[in-house]
Amino acid sequence: IRRPPRSTPSNSSAASDVYKRQVYNNSFAGPMVINFENADNSTIHDNTFYPVRGTDITIGSNSILGDNKIKNGQFFTITVTGDNTTVENNTFTNITGRGIVVKANNVTVRNNTFINITGIAIIVGDDTWQLPGNPVNVNGTTVFNNTIYLWVNLTNQTTMHTLLPGLPHIPAASTGIMIMPHTNNTNISENNIYEQNIYSSTPPNMLKAETRGIFGKGINATYTLENLWIHDNTINTIREGITVENCQTTKIFSNQMRQVGKTGIKTNDCKATRIYDNIVEGGTYSTDIILWYKTGIEIFKSRHDLLEDNKINNFRTGIYFYNASNTTSWNSTIEFNNIGIFSFLSTHNKILNNTIETRKTGIKLLMTNHTLINDTDITPEAGYTSTEGIRLSQSFYNNITFNNLTTVNLSLIFDHNSAFNNVSQNNLTTGAGSALQVIWDSVSYTHLRAHETSLHIV
Repeated sequence: IRRPPRSTPSNSSAASDVYKRQVYNNSFAGPMVINFENADNSTIHDNTFYPVRGTDITIGSNSILGDNKIKNGQFFTITVTGDNTTVENNTFTNITGRGIVVKANNVTVRNNTFINITGIAIIVGDDTWQLPGNPVNVNGTTVFNNTIYLWVNLTNQTTMHTLLPGLPHIPAASTGIMIMPHTNNTNISENNIYEQNIYSSTPPNMLKAETRGIFGKGINATYTLENLWIHDNTINTIREGITVENCQTTKIFSNQMRQVGKTGIKTNDCKATRIYDNIVEGGTYSTDIILWYKTGIEIFKSRHDLLEDNKINNFRTGIYFYNASNTTSWNSTIEFNNIGIFSFLSTHNKILNNTIETRKTGIKLLMTNHTLINDTDITPEAGYTSTEGIRLSQSFYNNITFNNLTTVNLSLIFDHNSAFNNVSQNNLTTGAGSALQVIWDSVSYTHLRAHETSLHIV
């Protein structure tokens, strides 16, 4: 192992076909490369690194990298290329860059702490984005009980207006845990992820506490192959809690997300994702700042997803279906939102046995067809009197049955060509408004079609 002089570029110290190599109780400053990629049963522990231009540590099979401290600088990665390796009890403080990258099988990453990291704390999979013909497959990774504080540093020259166009590109958009393509059997559990906002002074238009949590991403997965489990994690004050993209057979359960800035849980072009027993909270809602588009759970262009037993509150929209199909929302509690469930451009979904307390609309269907709304209770939030139970716009062939709509101002609304819907066996108890309101335009056939809808009020 060689520490290069501060004035010269970093050199690599490689261990080839060696056994039980150790590096411990050292203090390193400056750029450094430690390469134990070909070393088996190695240990790197109890060292302190002060990276200047970057430090890169690579460790091989059956090895342990633990109890190291990386402080105050730009850090490339701890890269795991060997199977059956453990990375544990390391502390990263005030680091810009990437923390731990797993490119091997049956690796455990546990009990690491990241304090004020700008970048990505933990990556599972190949962080170089190889072409499809040259994938690095990673199987059997466990990421357990890590604590991550993502750094957001804003100055008094920064305003919400200047940040809006560049949210995905600004350095502060850090990520806690990233799961890359070509990974299988990945278990992400009991991690704690926070966004650590630091203001030199309060910027204009950012005077409210709810503007926290607009930059960082908690857990993000893309193109995983199968069997991704994300469960029992705590994610607080962050822009996006858990996002999975182009994934299948994923389970997201028993997570707690609080003070979410934009989206709590999102599936994007996924198949057969199961989302259950999560608590998703958006914090205080206000219409006059960026957070107006907050969504608790978003199903975006996904299919055959299952949502059940989730608790969602304090968002603009509790659950949002966009271009989703064959997805079921069952037995969730959705409170303190402007819209409980909003379905747009979707088909053949089921909304069953949910409890919704709304500020504006319980369930809204827009350009949505062949959806079943059954056995759902909708009531207004205390203090909100101009509420709607279920509204359909440009939606056809939906079944609305056995729902309880209690003391809402307008229980059922059909407008803009909504027709051929079956509405039966609902219990409608209204306030000052009407139990049923049908709105149509001046086109005569629309008027006729609206009256083809069947209704039975118990």
